[in-house]
Amino acid sequence: MNHNWIRAGFLAGFAFLIIYLDRLGQLPLYIAPRMELYVKLSAIVLNAAAIHQAMLAMQRKPHAADCEECGHDHHHHDHDHDHDHSMSPLKSLFVYGLFLLPLLLGFLLPAAAQEHEVNSGGIPHLHSGSHEVK
Repeated sequence: MNHNWIRAGFLAGFAFLIIYLDRLGQLPLYIAPRMELYVKLSAIVLNAAAIHQAMLAMQRKPHAADCEECGHDHHHHDHDHDHDHSMSPLKSLFVYGLFLLPLLLGFLLPAAAQEHEVNSGGIPHLHSGSHEVK
């Protein structure tokens, strides 16, 4: 299994989530206002990393099954290459699930459900019913 495609998808997903929240005007609900610029810039870096992972996935060529663990002869190659020792499917599912959960929550849960305002000190307060916390 080529994990580079999965990594590229997650990186692009987080970049898209940042852009999506910014376009909706909901980014300040999740981060401090003075961090907005840095988070927006991180979307550019995340997209660049996603492109890099996709390029690695496209360049990957199968190697001969010479190594017991990974199917690769480590001693007879004088060229630079990339290969990884894959995790077990259960461990992969768990690790990738840790990244998938915040992405799904970010896209599927509406920020309006949180219904909070930021007071002058920058601390969010929850509203309930007709009274406001000041």
